[in-house]
Parts: sequence; structure tokens; C-alpha cells
Amino acid sequence: MWSASSASGFGLNPERIHSGVVHSLREWILSAIRNLERIHSRSEWTTFRRELCMDFNLDRVRKNIEQSTTEDLLDRATVYRNGMESDALDLIDTELERRGITAADIAQHFARREQGVILLSDGTAQPCSHCDRPAVVRQWSWHRIWGKIPVFPRPYWHCEEHRPK
Repeated sequence: MWSASSASGFGLNPERIHSGVVHSLREWILSAIRNLERIHSRSEWTTFRRELCMDFNLDRVRKNIEQSTTEDLLDRATVYRNGMESDALDLIDTELERRGITAADIAQHFARREQGVILLSDGTAQPCSHCDRPAVVRQWSWHRIWGKIPVFPRPYWHCEEHRPK
């Protein structure tokens, strides 16, 4: 598991802001942009991403999994699996077993979701713009300020429940 102390030297460690090494968030962001040109391999990109992300808190993840619906856990264990931490996947699989979900049930859910889901380049499902379910439809619409004033067109993704009629 990654921690802030294992930073590889991209200059993005958030602790540097608090310790006074980096004097402002603006400086930290500019440092991140400058360091993008130093990334030449997938492992360097993974390290760079981890330095920008928050720490993985297993207790918060465990609590979230216990409170999640079975359908949500099935989605995480199938169509969102590629984008998840291995420790979180172990907890999800354990919770599904505790709820009486078999491997056949998981395979059936995956087969059902796999057919209509929009996949991203990393193999995970595109989430719905309105909830956490996998999207099945992409539609362009206006981004609106306060839900009323159209500003610019942008893509929206919709799951089966939020699909436009």
C-alpha cells in the first residue's frame, strides 16, 4: 500500500505543502504539470497518480462496503473491478460471501452488465452521471448553472434507471 512517505520524487507529496517545502497549492499544481514530462513508463505514471490521490483507508472502505447494497457490491466486483484496490476487492468478495452470493451469481451479474455497459480505456465501466451504476447510454446535453442557465454542451452518461425516454 502506498503512503506519503514512499513518494518517488515527483515533487507532488501533499506533506510537502504542510511542511513548508511547497509554499502554496498553486506551486504544487505547477510542479505536477512540470513533472508530467518526466513520465516515460506505466509504473512512473502509477506512482505519479498515487502521489496525487488520497491514502487508502481500509477501515473507511470496510464500513462503506458493509453499508452498500448487494447490487452495488456486485458492480464493484465485476464491471468496476479493474479500477479498485486489491484489498478492497478482498473485502467486497468476503462481504458477498457473507450475504450468500455465489460465484455463479457474480458471473450471471457480470454477463448481464457486460452486454450494454460503456467501457473506458482501462476496462472499467463508465459510471452514470447521476448515480454509481454503470452507464449504458451516452448523450450530449447542456451543462447548466443552477440547473437552469445553459453554459456549454457536454456528454452525460446514463444507467438503465436514468436513461432518457
